[in-house]
Amino acid sequence: MNRKALWLLTVFVLVSVRFAGAQGTGKVHRIGYISIGPVKGSTEEAVVQALHELGYIEGQNFVIDWRFTGGKLDSLPGFMTELLRLKVEAIVVIGTQGALAAKKATQTVPIIFAIAENPVDSGVVASLARPGGNLTGVTDLAGELAAKRLELLKQTVPKLARLAVLVWIPDVPGNA
Repeated sequence: MNRKALWLLTVFVLVSVRFAGAQGTGKVHRIGYISIGPVKGSTEEAVVQALHELGYIEGQNFVIDWRFTGGKLDSLPGFMTELLRLKVEAIVVIGTQGALAAKKATQTVPIIFAIAENPVDSGVVASLARPGGNLTGVTDLAGELAAKRLELLKQTVPKLARLAVLVWIPDVPGNA
């Protein structure tokens, strides 16, 4: 995820927490975070760093309850239940499957998603302009841009005859 998308995601988190009525002096904001990845990595570090740059200090005025499925998508509902039990003020989800699980689990807690496939086609939101409900987020429209990227690659390397595409988790629809 690029730096601009991470800043946008961070702003969404902060705005969502504010709209959830969580503003208050001395309050420690609780954010839930779910990724289909295996462990905390550079994306998560960048989110925390962006919050720090905005004056938030982990453990003092915000905490993040991290959850990582390690590619086991069947753990998403259980993680959602855990985070809702912890009374998080907002939920950040990375990946379409996480966004769909969050949407199914709650209609009141703000959900901020960062996904690679089209959130409209996957059923996460009604439209990009007006997502509706308690969901908002960012996408790179990877599926829609795949043909253009291949076209640009072919123009750059005209003799290209074979191309390998590696997918991280083949069961995730956007990876198809």
